Amino acid sequence: MEGTSRSVNYYGIGLRGVIVLALVIAGVIVFTRIGERHPVLAVARPVAAGQVIQASDVREVKLPEDQGIDPVAARDRTKVVGKVAKVTLVPGTTLAWDALDEAPAALGANEAVVGIALKPGMYPIELRAGDRVRVVEARTASASRPEEPSTLVPDARVRSVARETERGQGGIVVSLVVPVDKSAAVAAGAAAGRISLAVVGSV
Repeated sequence: MEGTSRSVNYYGIGLRGVIVLALVIAGVIVFTRIGERHPVLAVARPVAAGQVIQASDVREVKLPEDQGIDPVAARDRTKVVGKVAKVTLVPGTTLAWDALDEAPAALGANEAVVGIALKPGMYPIELRAGDRVRVVEARTASASRPEEPSTLVPDARVRSVARETERGQGGIVVSLVVPVDKSAAVAAGAAAGRISLAVVGSV
């Protein structure tokens, strides 16, 4: 009986040892998974909504896998460069696919890009890249003719939008795709501060 009792005790001790060892191994695996970090991309420099992303605008960081977002993996850096920011990207934040849009369409043979600076009130506040807009110029007033708007381009395309809040001006700089034969008039009107934009629908 004594031998049998010792065998049972040894068996119990051995079983408890196996269980403890299994728990230790499981704990090590869980700890390893919790501590595991994956290389992703973060924003390195401010990128305004509508701007094309450059290689220097992003940097590699390591984060835990489950962060509740869809981050851009570091290996996809080349896929990010050339895309457009849908929203303003703040340095230090993780770069997510939802914040990116495709690069602007290539220019046609008879198209030109004109950059114009606009003050608040001269454009819709929700203006963004890809919008189609009407380019309106305020005519010079005279004693015989009151000031009234004139449509320079009925259907232009917004290529990019850069906010100027960092310079305290509160306006925007817009790159517009317009017909080549209208580019000089739009540029001159913009330089004189006479250009306004109105978003239009399909024509």
